[in-house]
Amino acid sequence: MVRHSFKSRRALVLTPLLLILFFIIACGAAPAEPVVVEKQVIVEKEVIKEVPVIKEVIKKVPVIKEVIKEVTVVTEVIKEVVVIATPAPKPVVVVSPKYGGYINMLDYAAASQSLIHRSQILDKNLAPMFNKLVEFNPETADVGDIRCDLCTSWELANDGMTYTFHLVDNAKWWDEVPVTADDVVFMFESIVAPDQFEILKDRPTSGNIQVGLYYESGNARAVDDYTVEVATKFPTGSFISSLAVDGAMVQAKHTVIDQGIVQTASDMGTLNGSGPFKFVKHIKDVSIEYEKTPGYFKKGRPYINGMKHFVIIDSGRTIAAFKSGQVLTSNTALTNMTTREAERLDQDMDNLTVFWGGPTGARHVYMNTTKAPFDNADVRRAVHLALHRQPIIETMSAGRDSIGYLNPPGFWYSRTQEEYDQLPGYRELNGQKHPDDVAEARRLLQEAGHPPNLKVTLSTRNCCAYGDISVMVKQ
Repeated sequence: MVRHSFKSRRALVLTPLLLILFFIIACGAAPAEPVVVEKQVIVEKEVIKEVPVIKEVIKKVPVIKEVIKEVTVVTEVIKEVVVIATPAPKPVVVVSPKYGGYINMLDYAAASQSLIHRSQILDKNLAPMFNKLVEFNPETADVGDIRCDLCTSWELANDGMTYTFHLVDNAKWWDEVPVTADDVVFMFESIVAPDQFEILKDRPTSGNIQVGLYYESGNARAVDDYTVEVATKFPTGSFISSLAVDGAMVQAKHTVIDQGIVQTASDMGTLNGSGPFKFVKHIKDVSIEYEKTPGYFKKGRPYINGMKHFVIIDSGRTIAAFKSGQVLTSNTALTNMTTREAERLDQDMDNLTVFWGGPTGARHVYMNTTKAPFDNADVRRAVHLALHRQPIIETMSAGRDSIGYLNPPGFWYSRTQEEYDQLPGYRELNGQKHPDDVAEARRLLQEAGHPPNLKVTLSTRNCCAYGDISVMVKQ
């Protein structure tokens, strides 16, 4: 099941990248009057009969009727509204950001994982304190719009695989050491090959960070202090996007390697970031507090003085926190409310708006492939074929959520909806499982030596309605 993102805001409430626009309209003379102007456009068409064409001019002029008898040309009337400018001053729009204030945010899960790059759960809490090479642009509606964060620009060579990034020269770590190309190279290496560094040995990398799909260890180098060259495994349009996720944060090499201080949630006071906010206080499983970074290298940023993230894992408490004003927005698109609960909250509160984004995450059934019975690929395929997704979607989201395809339909890199509707496991006719999928699942289990009512243990986290979903998966 693909979960659609949830966001909220109140009147006069700042968001993480808050920008309130005050529009000041300069008063002038009377507004311009629209005048309808007609023109003839010659369009090549084959006409086999006489076509009467009426020209209309909204002025005190007679109506003109023409008959065109040309065989290959027809005159059409196109109305254009032209606003004739007057000498009066034009309206002036003044954009003025409002600075200051603090925001209380909802956090759907505690930062329990230890090391940077290890988990998406930790990354959401570290993201305010670190920068990435590039970032998704929050100021446009295009979800694929990416802009520089620590870089000023990048180029792609003719081979389609070699990227050159030019870095800003005024970014500094909190210990006043400049952010350089060595730190960016260290980011690539610590993500895809952490075991080469003794201090990072045996640290897994979050599956949310997909840099390793495109980058192989040893293929990034510092050309100079502020230029990095990176070669990908193959030409791909997804490499830049993989660098924009929160998990692809650049960390200070001198802090981790030279000083032996890992960047961890277990001791946030030792973090050495470069981001817009600094760590203030962490109460385990309760909250994390941040304050504005003095002298941040991006002039005029951030707009707010600080923020506090409250960990609330119960959906009822989440709803109460919004209604009472304890929290004003969420620090990520995820909350512990179901889609149905979010819709009811939206209806109950006049000063709160729920924004529904596109599919941003999926609910998975993970199988341990190192242990029986899931070490058998046929058993895993049987689970895929037998899983009835549509009832879960109806129960949890009233049909708003989507089936969890490999990639959501509608993107250039994904299948079409029509193609997905024909794929085994995903083809649910009017909400019912395809009989061929059920039959094939039974056959695969039988050939693997298991009964059709195979019993396994399903474990889940106390988060994100996983418990309720697990009950329906079991059924």
